[in-house]
Amino acid sequence: MAFGELKRRQSVMWGNGPYQHITETVTDIHARVIEHATTAHELARVVVPGGRIALANWTPDGSLGQMFKMMRPFMPTPPPSAGDPFAWGREEVVCELLGDAF
Repeated sequence: MAFGELKRRQSVMWGNGPYQHITETVTDIHARVIEHATTAHELARVVVPGGRIALANWTPDGSLGQMFKMMRPFMPTPPPSAGDPFAWGREEVVCELLGDAF
């Protein structure tokens, strides 16, 4: 996905809903930290009360998390504004972001 398309997707998200169910894979892994809250807000906005969301994301302990740990010494340090690509793969982060809405 081109950078412009990613930014357009983040600004539009899922339209106006309402949806009974949403399936999202690799939820905003490239978003800046502040945009994680925006994604959570959008999910809550477009899913009807009692609706369900299904998330499939990278976890820090999964194979991609291990690969990134192995490559870290050879990669440049990301800027402070860069988001954690594994944030949505941590249950406590998802509960913090979506707990009030779901």
